[in-house]
Amino acid sequence: INFYNLEIDVTAINTKGVSVADGFALNVVNSVRLVSGDIRLIDGAQLIQTHAGTDSNTITSGKLLIDQQGYTSAYKFNYWSSPVNDNGTFSLLGNKFDGTDSSINPFIPQQILFNSESPYNGLPPLLDDAGYVTTAITISKQWLYKYLQGTGSYTDWVNIDENTNLNPGEGYTMKGTNAFLIDQNYVFYGAPNNGEYLSPINIGEQSLLGNPYPSALDADKFINDNLLILDALYFWVDGGSTSHALADYMGGYAIRNLSGGTPPSIASPLISGIGDSGSVTAPTQYVAVGQGFFIDAYDSGNIVFNNSQRTFKTEVSEDTRLSNVSSNETNNQYIRIGYEDPEGFHRQLLLGFLPNSNADINYNRGYDAILTENRDDDLFFVIENDLTKKYAIQGLDDFNEILE
Repeated sequence: INFYNLEIDVTAINTKGVSVADGFALNVVNSVRLVSGDIRLIDGAQLIQTHAGTDSNTITSGKLLIDQQGYTSAYKFNYWSSPVNDNGTFSLLGNKFDGTDSSINPFIPQQILFNSESPYNGLPPLLDDAGYVTTAITISKQWLYKYLQGTGSYTDWVNIDENTNLNPGEGYTMKGTNAFLIDQNYVFYGAPNNGEYLSPINIGEQSLLGNPYPSALDADKFINDNLLILDALYFWVDGGSTSHALADYMGGYAIRNLSGGTPPSIASPLISGIGDSGSVTAPTQYVAVGQGFFIDAYDSGNIVFNNSQRTFKTEVSEDTRLSNVSSNETNNQYIRIGYEDPEGFHRQLLLGFLPNSNADINYNRGYDAILTENRDDDLFFVIENDLTKKYAIQGLDDFNEILE
């Protein structure tokens, strides 16, 4: 569905707004003006805007509603980023709603609730006989954190609450609702994020960022636009945590750069053969709506998000925690190397052959990705004979490069 400028001005009595059906892209060249009435993106529908510079939208009383799913487990972390804002920033109170009944109640979701008491678990919703939410899901504030310009220390995590204002592109953590389903549906409700956003960072720092748009984000374009500062994206994947104790957390970081992606090193119950991580897949080129990720800074400056990085790619798996959407990697060739240590943890390495990349056997930013964590018994690439750096991904222009 294509527009040059789009204005929503609903005047019909008892009409809430305009729905965009599942599987459709709402493409708008230039700006969106919401005078009266909402835009509801159903399931996998997405909004893409095309223009340079900062946000050009005009918001009077209408909003955008868009769904995304996260873990329901009370013990598993999702790393989130909001696709909407309210007067320029996002807060959980006011912009994130219970999406349990979205299929029958697309326009009037209930605000999620919050608690802070032991045992620090979220709570599932209460529904009436027709399936409508009567009491919204509850989120534990104990597990709400952000991480901006940290040094890599655990103490650099900053606790937030439902009123904390987060800028577009900032990531945050949240645990689930303790419900019985695999996924919990949420509704982001606010003005659609659009245009250019900057996130400052200094050399040696780490930040939890995320896709700021109500559409997929092209990771390759994002990395190339920020190649002077970063070289890879790191996605947290829970491996089956059943406790709030830090020592009992299970999971790891999947990695994505210009060469490709690798899954995290996790225990073998999720593994299906050497080199195949079973139900836990590697992140693809496209980052899902609402997906958060870590970056490491190799120089100082601003991380740039802009509309040219937006694309329409629908998710092809129910597991949205790995930005698992379709990809166009047709010209590259890969060798995946799998190793399982004595404790049953599986490491996968990726060696990519990428024509016209000019990546050679030495370190190439954007094509070679460092492990952020490694076990005592582990497998990794060594580049330029530097044993202090352990790599999970290496990219090369030509297969013959490794034969010389």
